Amino acid sequence: MNETAAAPVLEPQAVSTPRIEATYKSPEVEGALDLFFYRRLGFPLAQFFAARAVTPSQVTLLGTLIGIAAGHLYFYEALWLNVCGMLLHIGANLLDNVDGQLARLTRTQSESGKVIDGIGDNLVFASVYVHLCLRYMNDGGSELVWVLAIAAGVCHSFQSAAAEFCRDVYAFFANGRAGQMFTASALSHRAAQSSFPRNILLVLHASYVRQQEIALPRLARLRDLFAGTNPEWLKAAYRQQDAGLVRRSRLLGTNTRMFVLFFALFIRQPVFYFIAEVTLFNALFGWLILRQNSAASHLLQLAKTRAAG
Repeated sequence: MNETAAAPVLEPQAVSTPRIEATYKSPEVEGALDLFFYRRLGFPLAQFFAARAVTPSQVTLLGTLIGIAAGHLYFYEALWLNVCGMLLHIGANLLDNVDGQLARLTRTQSESGKVIDGIGDNLVFASVYVHLCLRYMNDGGSELVWVLAIAAGVCHSFQSAAAEFCRDVYAFFANGRAGQMFTASALSHRAAQSSFPRNILLVLHASYVRQQEIALPRLARLRDLFAGTNPEWLKAAYRQQDAGLVRRSRLLGTNTRMFVLFFALFIRQPVFYFIAEVTLFNALFGWLILRQNSAASHLLQLAKTRAAG
């Protein structure tokens, strides 16, 4: 009896309760705002949705609708309505984090979910761009603002794609995250063999990956060279060389854009956001692709040297 009483007893909750860290992408790619705000608030929400069998795509849809409504509130001159829009935008961004946490928590990550998430992000910022342009014109501004907005949107798309590529490749090589890295050609080939609506999602995914390959060709070459493999020497070298770079790539993320957008709204100069996209963010983008392509070239040369030796 004494031996039985002295035997250790495992607490079921301690064994079965998931940890918040399991819902992170990777420590290096998560910013302070993500870790201490969005992830902390998002984890209980992800658990709430998981308990009610809500899917990540349904969370994405909810966040997209809230984000589109936020963009509409940026049309108005009244600052209090803009602030309401900012709060809704923060809520939409929170749900944009929650859908990924929910997918990792329930192990339901999927290629289609990633594409749908990207579509949702684009729709939110499309709403922001359109309503900022309409506001500018309503104030008597030139219709040429649409040209500036389109240029900003194209820049935004390439900047976000490149930054995410840096983070995804880092998570794969430096942290050994399981998963598959896709090529644009393979996705296009699959799209040609698929039926509607899957072929549409694959075409969109291929277009997104092609942007990444255009911006970061050396990184794409490194991805292809080690497709399906991750030797220990590469894991160590990638972590040592790219940890600081991938942290700085967060400057091209949604949090920084929202900060600039909110600043533009507070000073009542919404067109300032478009100007920041084609100047400030493009400067960061240029620096990132130069540094990342250079780093990838170094690792490619190291791989060549090891293969020859």
